[in-house]
Amino acid sequence: MAEVRKPETLEATVKDIVDRLRRVEAQASRAPSQSVGVELANQFTEVTSISFVPTCHWNLPAAYSEVLNAWVVITTPAGTTGEVRLREVYSGAVSDTIAVPALSNNFYTWEWLHGVTLGGAICEFRIEARRTGGAGAVNVYSPRRFLLDSRIRFPGADTAGNPQVF
Repeated sequence: MAEVRKPETLEATVKDIVDRLRRVEAQASRAPSQSVGVELANQFTEVTSISFVPTCHWNLPAAYSEVLNAWVVITTPAGTTGEVRLREVYSGAVSDTIAVPALSNNFYTWEWLHGVTLGGAICEFRIEARRTGGAGAVNVYSPRRFLLDSRIRFPGADTAGNPQVF
């Protein structure tokens, strides 16, 4: 029996290549897997120390992105103030502190160029807080976000942490 083949034409070859390229681009342009933080209702650390104390930590075998983006809710009662910052434990690097006023109930965020050698050794990030005035507690909730990403996504990131209050 005679073999029947589809005739190869330049147009068919180009169409096949374009179709394959579309499939590859569709796969490559998908957003990467995302870590989703979970916060239990009313889960927070009460800070009454006048020295910075860790309220949470995130330990990684290595960091592969230069920016740590963190969001945390902090509340304080009337007459109580505090401060909050980020720290990388092994290098000792810290972000700028953010003042927490009395009657706070806000998001505190950072876009921190942490300075950890990418792909290097183990690293541990912490949120640290302290009370600076009053008799109540500075309540630091579990982070809504602890995300390592690039400067492309966070162009405002800097070594001070670009701290903001919302």
